[in-house]
Amino acid sequence: MMSVLSTLFINAQPWKVFAIAFLLGALGTLAFEPFSWFFMAFFSLSGLLWLLNNSQSTSWKHVFAIGWWFGLGHFTTGLYWIAFAMSIDLQQFGWLIPFALLGLPAVLSFFIAPVTLLTHMSRTKGLTQLFYFSMLWAIFEWLRGHVLTGLPWNLIGYIWMDYDLMNQSLSLFGAYGLSLITVFIAGLPFLSLETTSLRNRIFYSSIALILLISLGTFGKWRLFYANDGVLPNICLRLVQPNIPQRLKWDHKHLNKNFEHLLFLTSSPAQKPITHILWPEAAVPCLLEYDHGKRHRVASVIPSEGALMTGGVRLIKRSRVNIQAWNSIFVITPDAQITDIYDKSHLVPFGEYVPMRSFFPSFVKKVTAGSTDFSSGTGPRTLKVKGLPPFSPLVCYEGIFPGEVKEKQGERPQWIYNATNDAWFGPTSGPYQHLAINRARAIEEGLPYIRVANTGISAVIDAYGRVKASLPLNTEGTIDTELPLPSSSLTLYSLYGDRIFFGLLVFFSLLFLGGFLSHRRCAKRTVK
Repeated sequence: MMSVLSTLFINAQPWKVFAIAFLLGALGTLAFEPFSWFFMAFFSLSGLLWLLNNSQSTSWKHVFAIGWWFGLGHFTTGLYWIAFAMSIDLQQFGWLIPFALLGLPAVLSFFIAPVTLLTHMSRTKGLTQLFYFSMLWAIFEWLRGHVLTGLPWNLIGYIWMDYDLMNQSLSLFGAYGLSLITVFIAGLPFLSLETTSLRNRIFYSSIALILLISLGTFGKWRLFYANDGVLPNICLRLVQPNIPQRLKWDHKHLNKNFEHLLFLTSSPAQKPITHILWPEAAVPCLLEYDHGKRHRVASVIPSEGALMTGGVRLIKRSRVNIQAWNSIFVITPDAQITDIYDKSHLVPFGEYVPMRSFFPSFVKKVTAGSTDFSSGTGPRTLKVKGLPPFSPLVCYEGIFPGEVKEKQGERPQWIYNATNDAWFGPTSGPYQHLAINRARAIEEGLPYIRVANTGISAVIDAYGRVKASLPLNTEGTIDTELPLPSSSLTLYSLYGDRIFFGLLVFFSLLFLGGFLSHRRCAKRTVK
C-alpha cells in the first residue's frame, strides 16, 4: 500500500503536495475538542512524515513549504473561531476577519515549517528520524507558547483531554512533555507501515502499545487514589448570566444586564451559599468609584462570605494619562473592596495593541474602550475569609502551562478563572478552552473553578474531571462544594517545564545514538 502511494506521489506536482499537506494539517484538528478523535493526530502526523520521506525535491524551500502548508491547514481549522470575535462589531472590525482567519495561522505555521526542514536535513530514517522529529515538534511547540507572549493553543498533548486515563500524565510531564511523547507515539504507525520487515513492524507496534499502556496504567493508578473529598462549610455559587457580547457594553442594556446578574445571584438555593463567583468583566461599572452599584452588589453577598468578580479598574492620572486593568475584585458584605488582582498576561490586539507606534491610529484593541489595558505584576495567591488561598486567573491566562500560580509564597489550594467566551459564539473555541483549563487542573493538582459569561462554566476537580457545568449559551447558576486538591503535590507543580527539558535531553541522546550508529553503518557500506 505504501509503495503504491509513493509511486503516485513521485509524479505529483508541488501544488498537489502542498494541498495534501494542508489537508493533513486540517484533519489533525479533529483530534481536539469538540471531536476528540485522538487517532486523527496519529493519521495527520504519520502523513506528514510520509510526505517528507517521499518528497522527490531536495530543495529546502520545498520541504519548508510542506511544513508551512501543513501548519496553515492545522491552524486555520483549529483557530477559525478567533475570526468570529471580529464579527461582533463588523463595522469596526470586519476588515480584520481575513487577518484572523488566515493571517494568524500563516504566522503560526512558521513554528511547524522548521520542523519539516530540519528533519529532512538530518538525512535520517526510521526510529532515529522519529526521535528527531518528535523533539523538534515539541521544541517549536514550546517556542510557540512563549515567543511574542505566546499562543499555546491546541498543543498535541491535549488530544487526550477526553480520555481520563491518558490525560493524568499531565501531572508528570506537563502539556509540552506529554506532547513530545504523543508525537513520538503518533509517528510509530508510519514506521510500521513504511517498513517491509515483519520483525520491525512488530517492534514499532510493541513500542507504541507499551507507551500507551504505560500512560493509561499511570492514569488508572492516579485516579484510583484520587482525593474525592470536598472542603467543609463552603458552598460556592457560580453565576452565568449569558449576556450576548454585542449587548454586554451597549449603554441601553447596561443596567438591565446588571439587574439580571443580581437576580440570578439572589435566586433561591438548596443550601446556604457562602461565596459568590462572577465571570470576567461582569460588572458594567467602575467598582472602585461607583459606590451605589457596589452597595447593590454587596446586598446579594452572604453575611459571612464574599463575592469575587471580574471588572475594569481605572486610574486617571491626567486628562490624557489613563491606565486601565482587566481585574478581579474581592467584595465583602459591607461593600468594601478587600483585594484586587490585575490580569498580567494580556491578549495582543484583543486587550492592547503591541508596538502601537508601528500601527496607524485606526488599529484598536477589540475589547470595549479606547484605552489599552495595562499588565499586572503576575500570578498571585489571594486570601478571602472563609476560603482557602486561591490563584485568580482572568480568561486567557489559563492557557499557559506552569503560569497559573505565583512561583514563591504560599501555595494556592484552588484556582478561580473568570472568563468570557461570548466572543467566540457556538464555535469549537469555548470547548477547546475548557479542555485546556482542565489540563491546568491536572498539572497543578488543584481544583479549577471556571465561571464564564455565556458558558462553559464548570467545576473541575484536581484530576481534570468536570463535576458540574453549565452548557454554552445558557443562563443559570451552579451551587457547588469546593473539591480538595490532590493528596500529594504533582511532579509538574514542583518542577514545571524542567521535566520537559529533561525529556528533550533524553530524546536527544537517543537521536544522537541512532545518528552515530547510522553513520557507522554507512561507512561500512562504502568500504
